[in-house]
Amino acid sequence: ILALTVLSMTLLIACIALAVDVGVLFRAKRQAQIAADAAAVAGAMENFYHGSANAVAVGQAAGAANGIPSGDVAIIVGPTDGYHTGTGYVEARVYQPTQTVFMDMFVGGNGNVSARAVAGIVFGQACMIARDPKKAGSRTGKGKTTVKATNCGIQVNSSSPSAFCDNGNAKIDSPYVNI
Repeated sequence: ILALTVLSMTLLIACIALAVDVGVLFRAKRQAQIAADAAAVAGAMENFYHGSANAVAVGQAAGAANGIPSGDVAIIVGPTDGYHTGTGYVEARVYQPTQTVFMDMFVGGNGNVSARAVAGIVFGQACMIARDPKKAGSRTGKGKTTVKATNCGIQVNSSSPSAFCDNGNAKIDSPYVNI
């Protein structure tokens, strides 16, 4: 009975140790993801409003403000892989070595966690809408017309191939025109 008790207690303590270490790693992963999210958003805001010159420094500072040393936060302006790529996006990658409680005794070394986040500024709703579904020239600019919609887009809801027409020296200052 004593031998079975010792064997059972050893197995129970090993399971508890595993649960504690997995909990520590999950917590570290959540903290790394929070820091990566904050770094990506801060870098994207800096990139959008002030250009990419300081986006890396601002992103690393946001990661550091969330408990990850700036050396463990990699900021990439214009990521090349994943769903959101290009110069309008900022990617943050966090690599964080994590001290485990019991794993060191059996495996040796620390557990490493990483997190990745991508952020970018997406334009909001359209502020100018042409709603005629079939009319040619639903949105037309002639002569020296200038349309300024700098903080919103232009939506032309028409299936006509010539739904949008600018003649002469007409100019549009808008982030997007969607037809």
